[in-house]
Amino acid sequence: MKRSSLYQQLLLKITLTLFVGLIALSFINYKVNERKLEETNEWQRKIILRQVSDVMDIYDHGMDLFEKNFDTRMKNVSQQILNYYKGKTEELKKTDLTALRQEFNIDKAGEDLYIIDRNYTIVNTTFEKDLGLNFKKRNASITPFFDSIFSSSNCYVDRFTIERATGNFKKYCYQASDDKKIILEMGFFSNEGNKYRNRMEKKVKEIENLFPDINQIDLFMAMKTGVHFNVYKGMSEMYTEVVKDGKARRQEIKTQNGTEYIDMMFLPIQHSKMYKGYVIQIVSNDSQKRKLIYNEVKKSVLMFICTLLPLILILGYQAKKITKPIRILSEKSKIISRGKLDERIELIGNNEITELSENFNNMIEQLQESHENLENKVKARTAEVLEQKNIIEEKHKEITDSINYAERIQRSFLATKQILDENLSDYFVMFKPKDIVSGDFYWAGKLNNGNFAFVTADSTGHGVPGAIMSLLNITSLEKAIESLDQPSEILNSTRKTIIERLKKDGSEHGGKDGMDASLTVYDFKNKKLIIAAANNPVWIMRNSGTEAVEVIEVKPDKMPIGKHDKDGLSFNQQEINLLAGDVIYTLTDGFPDQFGGEKGKKYLSKNLRELLAANAHLSMNEQKKLLENTFSDWLGNLEQVDDVTIIGVRV
Repeated sequence: MKRSSLYQQLLLKITLTLFVGLIALSFINYKVNERKLEETNEWQRKIILRQVSDVMDIYDHGMDLFEKNFDTRMKNVSQQILNYYKGKTEELKKTDLTALRQEFNIDKAGEDLYIIDRNYTIVNTTFEKDLGLNFKKRNASITPFFDSIFSSSNCYVDRFTIERATGNFKKYCYQASDDKKIILEMGFFSNEGNKYRNRMEKKVKEIENLFPDINQIDLFMAMKTGVHFNVYKGMSEMYTEVVKDGKARRQEIKTQNGTEYIDMMFLPIQHSKMYKGYVIQIVSNDSQKRKLIYNEVKKSVLMFICTLLPLILILGYQAKKITKPIRILSEKSKIISRGKLDERIELIGNNEITELSENFNNMIEQLQESHENLENKVKARTAEVLEQKNIIEEKHKEITDSINYAERIQRSFLATKQILDENLSDYFVMFKPKDIVSGDFYWAGKLNNGNFAFVTADSTGHGVPGAIMSLLNITSLEKAIESLDQPSEILNSTRKTIIERLKKDGSEHGGKDGMDASLTVYDFKNKKLIIAAANNPVWIMRNSGTEAVEVIEVKPDKMPIGKHDKDGLSFNQQEINLLAGDVIYTLTDGFPDQFGGEKGKKYLSKNLRELLAANAHLSMNEQKKLLENTFSDWLGNLEQVDDVTIIGVRV
C-alpha cells in the first residue's frame, strides 16, 4: 500500500477539519435563513389567502344580487312547464324538449332542459351528451339532494356554477312534478354573469402573478356532498377536511423538480342548497428554498477555496523543514532493514528528532548483538528440529505400514469375490472404510442346510479399534454358523459369544461393544429370503424400472448384537417370497449419516432409499458407480465421518 507523506497527512487532516467547520457554519447559517424564509412564506400565504378571500367575497355578494332576476324567471318557466304537463308525467319523459324549449321562449343557445326520474337518471334532455347519465353511479353522495327535491313542492334555484361537460357558466334550478315521478332541471347560461366571473378570475390571476413561487391558484365550488373532480393531484382527503371544518390546511408533495406546497382555504357561499362554499387552492414551489441552498453552497465553496490556498503554501514550507531529518532517518532505516546492522544515523540539530536518531542508533547496536546471539541459537535449534522430524517420519511410516498390513489381514476375513461369484449371479459391493482399516465388514458362507448366508455389519467404532472388533464379531459369527442354520438363532448365539468374550476386558459385566448387522439367508430352491437384523434394515425393490416400483422394507430389531438392556430377548426372523428381478439391499448407517450438501446436513435413510428405488433397474455396476459419485458429491470438502458399506443383489 502506498504511504502518504507527513505533509500530505497534515494537509488532509487540516483540510478535513476546515471542511467540516465550514459545512457546520454553512448549515447553521442555512437553518437560520430557512427559518426566516419560512416565516416570510407564511406571511406571504396569509396575504394571498386574504386577497383572494376578499376578491371571492366581493364576487359572491355581487353574483348573489345579479342572480335574483334569474331566480324569478327560472321559477316561472319551471312552474309553467310542469303545470302544462300536469298529470302527463310519462309524456314529459318522451316529448321533444327542443320544441318545448321554443314554445316557452327558452334560449336554445345557452339554456337546456333535463328530465330526471326516480332512479336519478336523465331520461330526456336538450343536451344529448347527458342523456342516460345516472347521478347515483357518478356520485352516490348527491342522492340526498335529489331526494329533498322530490319531497318538496317548490322550485329550488341554485347558484351559478361551471358545467362540467362544456365549461360554460350556468345556473341550475330543480322542481319535482306533482306526482313526484320526475324532476325538471333547467340550466341557463348568462353571458353577463360569465364576464363577471372572468373579471374575478383575472383578479385572482393578477394576485398569482405577484409572487414568483406561486404555480397556480384554483377555485372550486364545494358541494355539500362529494369531492370536486378537479382537486389537485389526489388532494381529495385534505379537500374534504377543509370543507368539513372550514380550517385552512397545507400539504407537501415531492416531485421530480423539487417540492410543491398545496394550501387550501374554505369560504362559505350564500343562499345555496347544493354548494357549501368555495375552496381556494394555492399551489406553490420551493424555488426560494432551493435558491437559498444554492447560495449557501456557493458561499461555502468560495470560503473553502480562499482559505485552503494560503494554507497549502504555509504547510508546504513548514513541512519541508520538519520532514527533511525524518526522510534521512527513514532512508537509513531501510538500509538497516536489509541487514546492514553496522549502519548508523548522523545526528543533526538539537530537537526531538535528534533524540530519536540517537535512541535509534542505540537500538541498532543492541539489535546487532541480539541478532548474532539469535543466529547461533537458531542453528542449534534447527539441527534439533530436523532430528525430531526424522524420528516422527520414521514412526509414522512404521505405524502406516502396520495399519496397511492389518488391512490385508482384515480383508482375509471378508467375503471373497470367489464365494460371492459362486452363489450370486448379479451383485455389487460398495465398501468404503473411513480409515485404512474398518469397523464395517461383509461376510458370506454356506449353511449346513445348503442355503447361502450373507452378513452386512457395522462393528462398534472405526479405524483400528473397529477393525479389531470386526475380527471378534466375524469369528463369533463363524462359530455360530458351524452348528446353526436359522438367522435368528445365529444372531442369538453370536451375541452370547461376543458378551462372554468381552467380559474378559477387566470390567464386571463386560463392555457394551458388538455390532449392528443384517443376516440375509438365500433359499434359492424355494425362492425365499430369510432375514434377521439388528438395527440395520433390509430394502427390497420390486418391479424396478416401472411406475409401479414397490419398496419393501424389512425393519430390524431395535437392539445390537452385544451387551444391551434387551440382550435376553431373541432376535426376530422374517421370510420374504422372492420374485425374479427383485433387488435386495443391505447396508450400514455410514452413507445416511454422512454430513454434506450445501447446508452440511445428514444425507438421511429416506433420501438413500428413494435414490435406490429410482435406479434399481440399472445394472449393478452402474448402481455402484452412481452411489460412489453421489457420496463423493455430497461429501464435498467435508471429512468422511464413518465407514460406508452398501451391498446390492439382484435375484
